[in-house]
Amino acid sequence: MVVDGKEFQRKQIAQIFESEQYRVVDTASNGKEALEKYDKLKGKIDLITTDLDMPILDGYAMLYELKQRNCKSLVVFI
Repeated sequence: MVVDGKEFQRKQIAQIFESEQYRVVDTASNGKEALEKYDKLKGKIDLITTDLDMPILDGYAMLYELKQRNCKSLVVFI
């Protein structure tokens, strides 16, 4: 999953992954949206890329909430 507050960045990162034959299961524009999508896709996400500075719920808060959910996905801050 690609999480970034800027649409251009989300699309660019997703495009890079897809060009390398990875499947991007979803994208989100903020941490809150990402958590909602994570809950629906639980167990089907290997990697989450995210930005630190996002509206509504930033990357740090999203990581904290993912840890509370016992998230096993790798999280990479870009």
